[in-house]
Amino acid sequence: MRRLFATITILIAFLTGCEKHELGYHITDKSTESVSVIVYAEAFNNLSSDIKQNIETAFSGSIPQYGSKKHLLVYSRCALSDVDPTPVNGYLLNAYRNQTGALEVDTLLTVPPQESSLSTAVIRRVLEKVVQAAPAEHYGLIMSSHGSGWLPKNYVSKGDDALDYHVLAPSKSFGSEGYMKNGPEIPEELEIADLAHAIPMHLDWIVFDACFMGCVEVFYQLRNVADFISAAPTEILSTGFDYTTLSPYLLADGGSVVKFSDAYYQRYLNDPRGETYRSATITVVDCAMLEQLAETCNTLFQKYRAQIGALGDKSGIQYYFRDPFTIRYSYFYDLADILKHTGADASDMKALNDALDRCIPYKAATASFLDLKIKTYSGMSMFLPSTGTDKLREYYKSLDWNIATGLVK
Repeated sequence: MRRLFATITILIAFLTGCEKHELGYHITDKSTESVSVIVYAEAFNNLSSDIKQNIETAFSGSIPQYGSKKHLLVYSRCALSDVDPTPVNGYLLNAYRNQTGALEVDTLLTVPPQESSLSTAVIRRVLEKVVQAAPAEHYGLIMSSHGSGWLPKNYVSKGDDALDYHVLAPSKSFGSEGYMKNGPEIPEELEIADLAHAIPMHLDWIVFDACFMGCVEVFYQLRNVADFISAAPTEILSTGFDYTTLSPYLLADGGSVVKFSDAYYQRYLNDPRGETYRSATITVVDCAMLEQLAETCNTLFQKYRAQIGALGDKSGIQYYFRDPFTIRYSYFYDLADILKHTGADASDMKALNDALDRCIPYKAATASFLDLKIKTYSGMSMFLPSTGTDKLREYYKSLDWNIATGLVK
């Protein structure tokens, strides 16, 4: 989830932008790399105001000139307001500066309101349109919405009942379509395995501007989709990432997801609004190193299986959910701290920390996230098996991470 802390009333005219033309290829800039950055913003929920503000901020920056090798595209389905469940279209937009420097926004694709923006068919249609209209050497994807990490689709709203519909399905949840006052009782969500299958191109990076997505289960499930993944193991404040840095850090030649992630952290580290807002965690993972991490964890999980099984939610392990508000998300514990609390010896902890260091080129965490104290931070959360139900543990066996490591037998 991405928790709403402020209401911003913004109407962005580009959501009704007219259809103009496909992207042109009369290249006039002197950059050497073609780059297409896609912001996939599912905001048919109570984050609508904040996500509209993020998009407006991105469009107000140093966006590409028409005919450039750089492309900034946004797919957005934004509710009319944070509390209004009126069905709305989704739009794939291309933003650029014309020859006079004025902002122009073309609508490349319209998705009717009866089609969920969290369906694999819509995601594939949108991204295939991006490949067709803005082919590039480098692609990056920002996913902005609510998030619930590796948990099964609808598990937060339905608990174990959700598993009646997703028994052993390799699913983890992203997005929350219709999560608003007067909206559907059970909002639509996206399963991360389905996202992986819906993406038609290889990505340089994925950024999850959504809560709880910084778990090893999500990173590992998407290891073959992107070179790098940036996500937070905690919640993310509703204002999200710093979209003023999107163009200089992600669209430039040699664009850096690490710099973009650090800009997010710096935004909140010394937030002038006060201590409450100085809340952020973030991790960038090198997906090529995840197999080595899985091999190391497989060895350690077998060695310390009994000790891991004896660890309960009162064991003092660092966790990343807030009690009592996020008690429904109480499955996200620090990976390294789990092993530390088993009494793992120094050589085993060094092996684990070395594997994590190889995986993580960047991580950062404030001293607390709202009322949650962050005393130790390895950069990734993981499921603590004793905290789940029998049904949830049975489901967990199907996840790629569990298949590779044998955490739950």
